[in-house]
Amino acid sequence: MEIYKYVSDDNLLYIWQKIKLLLNNKVDKENGKSLFSGFYNDVLNKPQIAGVSLEGNKSLEDLGIIQAINDAIGDITGIEFQVVNTLPDTGESGIIYLVPHSHDSSDIYDEYIYYNDTYEKIGSTDIDLSNYIQKTDLVELTNAEIDTIMAN
Repeated sequence: MEIYKYVSDDNLLYIWQKIKLLLNNKVDKENGKSLFSGFYNDVLNKPQIAGVSLEGNKSLEDLGIIQAINDAIGDITGIEFQVVNTLPDTGESGIIYLVPHSHDSSDIYDEYIYYNDTYEKIGSTDIDLSNYIQKTDLVELTNAEIDTIMAN
């Protein structure tokens, strides 16, 4: 059984205290400015959203981002699930067809959508958690391990 380390709230407090000791007041903060304001202004220059530079005080609507989002999702009105014994000859947009099968008792449906005049299998209702980390596999990082990490 593999053991996975995690950082707890107490660990974070301990790390923060170690960082403050290491810095020993080497960073001064000016009132009204964040420690990253120079980096933000000099290196990043202007903020961007989805590759669109936000010049001045333009809103997302002014930049056309709201319209682009509406164009992309405007026709979607909802998703419907339908349990069917067999797929109909022609499907409908916006419906996920659930077809029963006998793979496993916890997985009783295959999922299909109708797209480009054909059915596309998009998955099943099976949920397999066997490869997930279990709570019992987690062990809190120790302060001694943090000291070792920070010493390097």
